[in-house]
Amino acid sequence: MGKRTAVRVGVLLLALSSTATAIAGELDAFETDATGPAPEEPAPARRHWGRRPCKGLVSALTPDDEVDEVCLTALHVTLITLYGGLHSCERISDQPELHITPRAPGEALIPFVRMDVNYHPIGRDLTAWDYRGEAGWGPIAFSARLTQYDEEAPHDELDMLQLYGLYRMSFGRYVEVDLGFGTLALHGNGHRDGFAFTMPVLVHPWDWLGVECRPVWCTIDQNRIHDNDLAVLVGGPYASLRLGYRWVYTRDTSLDGPHVGVSLRW
Repeated sequence: MGKRTAVRVGVLLLALSSTATAIAGELDAFETDATGPAPEEPAPARRHWGRRPCKGLVSALTPDDEVDEVCLTALHVTLITLYGGLHSCERISDQPELHITPRAPGEALIPFVRMDVNYHPIGRDLTAWDYRGEAGWGPIAFSARLTQYDEEAPHDELDMLQLYGLYRMSFGRYVEVDLGFGTLALHGNGHRDGFAFTMPVLVHPWDWLGVECRPVWCTIDQNRIHDNDLAVLVGGPYASLRLGYRWVYTRDTSLDGPHVGVSLRW
């Protein structure tokens, strides 16, 4: 093979490689980043045992003090968690004993049934429809969320399904904080799922206006996925217009964009 022929072959291979890279779309890149092999962690630095640590880095707490602090923090968290769950029970009770405001029909907080539908434009060729349902009684609920991504050029589809068991805590009649444990699954070129945790914070100071933040942390094959949804709800009992922004990202890729939709609840 002559020198010119070898150069031409090399240029052709580079062109084909560039074309193949260009064909892969955003959904393929996101799925690969979320489910592919995790990067190797750098080896921890060796500790030089012969050197004394800086005095500023030495904790002033004794081991007994540290145990006491951890136990006290755990006690506070447990009491707050029980307090919030008890208030959720009382808010749906016919005769609340804690003298708190009962939940009104159609209220956004601790709903018996709720359904959200959102349209999620991400880019010129990439959009998504998002559906979320929730059903529960007082502090205990179950939620499911399905986001269907659709890319036109190149044509590709990716579904993200989230399932959670929720513990819903009420703090007065205006604030709700949930703890959710479940799973997040991606279905596109393949199927992968992993453990997910969510902690929604809902603040509705007025019947017609509220702000909701729904963060999610998920791990699939040691790859971390973050899903942060911030929305403003404007409306009244039973129904609201939902406007917000959603950040869905992995280590190197993201599917971020605004969303608009409706929220129905009973």
